[in-house]
Amino acid sequence: MVAHAWWRILITANNSDAYCALGEIEMRATPGGIDQCVGGNAIASSSYAGDWGPDNCFDNVLGGGQGPSWSSAS
Repeated sequence: MVAHAWWRILITANNSDAYCALGEIEMRATPGGIDQCVGGNAIASSSYAGDWGPDNCFDNVLGGGQGPSWSSAS
């Protein structure tokens, strides 16, 4: 059973850049355990464009600028 129904990530700094981007997010109940991010809906306060939506952070594809990622609008 998942310990939390909701997770929140607050980004407070990004080296003074205009944008912030994340490639993949995985959360685990125990170190080395299975990824708890299954199902649900990813939301963000902003997104750069349609292909840069927050759901890309939870698709089990490492982005890192080479694949699907999420990016803020600014």
